[in-house]
Amino acid sequence: VADSKYWKKIKGADLSQLKDLVPLITRSVEIKNKIVTEDPKEKGLRKILNFGHTIGHALESYFLERAQTLLHGEAVAIGMICEAYLSYKKAKLNHSDLDDITEYIFSVYKAVKLEAFDDHRLIELMRHDKKNKKGEIHFALISRIGKAETDKVCTIEVIRESFRYYREQVNLRK
Repeated sequence: VADSKYWKKIKGADLSQLKDLVPLITRSVEIKNKIVTEDPKEKGLRKILNFGHTIGHALESYFLERAQTLLHGEAVAIGMICEAYLSYKKAKLNHSDLDDITEYIFSVYKAVKLEAFDDHRLIELMRHDKKNKKGEIHFALISRIGKAETDKVCTIEVIRESFRYYREQVNLRK
């Protein structure tokens, strides 16, 4: 959401090696600290840190309801794939960046099966997100890797499309 060069470093790192992981964690903390320091009350810039979290939090809640395990990072990773798709549809993210994000996240996180009948409940859970206004579901999306936009409204249909996109990507990896 804030540094395209950092994205390239993440993709090139061996996340199983502490020597690669420590500098990435350090840089992540620096980026987050800078953003939070500039916007401590989440009125503007800080909202970019929500990329992947609107759908991710709905997934966490949904899996808790079903007494199934889905870690926060796993839920946000799925959310990032879906919200990258929303970015492609609503924030002009190019298709090659969408593919890049999708491929990388699937290289790190296992695919999680989501059924189409889950979509309605996930959307209902998203409606309760604190970022929403006037009954509209708001997202932090990216117009390109390293450049985020906040308060992007997405229709229910395009959110459902993002779930379909995720399911299609899971099916390609079977």
